[in-house]
Amino acid sequence: MENFFLTDDKPEEFPVPGKKLVDEFGQWKGKEWPGKIQSLDELAKKLKVIEGEARYPFAEWNRWGGDSARKLTEGTGYFATFKSEDGRWHLVDPEGCDYFSLGPCGTNPGDQCRIDGFEQNCDWLPDMQDPEYKEFYREGSRRRTAYMPLDHYKITNFTAMNLKKVYGDQWRGKWENIAHHILMKNGINSQGNFPGLCVNNGRSKLPYVRELPGFPATNTLIFRDFPDVLSPEYSEQSEQYARQLADWADDVWLIGYFLRNEPEFNFVEGLLIADEVLHNPARTYCRQGLISFLRDKYGTIEALNQAWDAGFAGFEALEQPLDCCSRTYPASKFDLQQFSIHLIREYIRIPSLACKAVDKHHLNLGLRWSKAYNPDMMAGWEYFDVFSINCYDFDPSKDMDFVKNAGVDLPILLGEYHCGALDRGLPATGLKGVTDQKERGVMWRHFVEKVAAHPYGVGAHWFQFNDQFCLGRYDGENYQIGMVDICMQPYEELMDAVYETSKVLYKVKNGEMEPYARYPVAIPMIGY
Repeated sequence: MENFFLTDDKPEEFPVPGKKLVDEFGQWKGKEWPGKIQSLDELAKKLKVIEGEARYPFAEWNRWGGDSARKLTEGTGYFATFKSEDGRWHLVDPEGCDYFSLGPCGTNPGDQCRIDGFEQNCDWLPDMQDPEYKEFYREGSRRRTAYMPLDHYKITNFTAMNLKKVYGDQWRGKWENIAHHILMKNGINSQGNFPGLCVNNGRSKLPYVRELPGFPATNTLIFRDFPDVLSPEYSEQSEQYARQLADWADDVWLIGYFLRNEPEFNFVEGLLIADEVLHNPARTYCRQGLISFLRDKYGTIEALNQAWDAGFAGFEALEQPLDCCSRTYPASKFDLQQFSIHLIREYIRIPSLACKAVDKHHLNLGLRWSKAYNPDMMAGWEYFDVFSINCYDFDPSKDMDFVKNAGVDLPILLGEYHCGALDRGLPATGLKGVTDQKERGVMWRHFVEKVAAHPYGVGAHWFQFNDQFCLGRYDGENYQIGMVDICMQPYEELMDAVYETSKVLYKVKNGEMEPYARYPVAIPMIGY
């Protein structure tokens, strides 16, 4: 490190190096690595090599990627769940065959490349109004979390522009061909969350899952993104939210839908939502519900005071903000925990029932919890068809066992996992780091086969299909986590491992083969 200093004041602007950092293809100029593209002619030749037929390499796999030799049910014409006599949960494809959902999230032609403030650092950027390339620019705003300010950005897409340079106006169709070929020939049979490869457009070849946008919110939030779930507003918003499923209700390639992704309140370990209800100064429906719950249980304020070792003058005292009630009155914790569980259940029940009223065919895949460590957050699982968690560990067994041992009797889908290395063209590993590309393959095999071997495991979705941009996506993440790089070149060591796991996937799933045992060689992660 050089030329840095410490200051008590946050700078209004952060200086950007006055040199070129990114080449014409979106690659990092400051580093060389095997497979780095050096010319447009080389890129065109390498893309031609990975064009090909979209088909699975295993004779027993049917059009969905299910195992046609393992027919478990009659089939409903849609994806469904099934629990076998040996206690194993399964997904079944529309024909009723055993189906393990395996694939990457974000199956789009490239990833977001944030360039506002970095334009001078790129060897090449077309004008935003250039008719050949204007479709690859986007300006917008987003709030990364419910409690953070709006961030304004300008993004482009180097992968898509690279394809346009080679294929002209046929670039998207060529991308679809290449992406299907890369994925299916190696035994990928699903698209994870944020799918974009022939989704609901009549050209589907890979089953997919999706997240419903716009999870119901309320004008007054209880804590972070947790809404006032007992309010009429929440029910009304849930019904409106569910209506969007009508446009997808007949799509047989849609496995199911996530209600949302990683609720922000769940990042607080040991959270009691009822504590936050009392802390929040607003007169919410949740607050009124909590007071009614306590009135019904205790009858008089004297009985409540005795149970809590408190001294409230009346139940109306609970209308005033109360900071961390469970710590101030430790004996209150049981009641607050029970009411918190009720609120979590309502958070799930209300939109789940609204969705089923609109779409009876597709699976409710849950919330993609960021972590499984609080059994109270398992409440409401009975309204899901599949329980989903994201798991950034090398071995998912602990989190899966936590869900199972908490009493959840559902198939478990791992919605995100990944690792990265520093031996290619990016400066950060992502949330798990390994030494090189070969060890990324080891991680894939170890993780996926552990999921498959678990009696409740039915799928694993890698985050993500594309590498991130070396200068960062919309929020600055620049991880080497793709199955393909920014020039659409597959990481062969990883794809070889994908093939080897897919070849034995259904044997591991059904207890006929032990899962891959070797653990990847880890390095400290570099991520944000």
